[in-house]
Amino acid sequence: MKKITITSAAVEVLNKIAKPLSAEEIYDSILKQQLYEFKAKEPLSILKSELRKHSEGIELKGKGGTKYFVFQKDKTYALKNKLSEK
Repeated sequence: MKKITITSAAVEVLNKIAKPLSAEEIYDSILKQQLYEFKAKEPLSILKSELRKHSEGIELKGKGGTKYFVFQKDKTYALKNKLSEK
């Protein structure tokens, strides 16, 4: 298994699928593709937290990282750069 972050695993999934996905779908794809090994008791919660931290359309107090994703009205996540290409 490659050594990558949760965020980069989510980016890789969304790049391959090429359509917006829910956090649950992203999580399932990360596991199926063995992109990241979650060691937390609540791995989906960890993924959701990372997605939110790196998403436009979600206002967080305090820290916010580089925005790679866009949180959409249907509660899916899309890659920010993919939306700007359309």
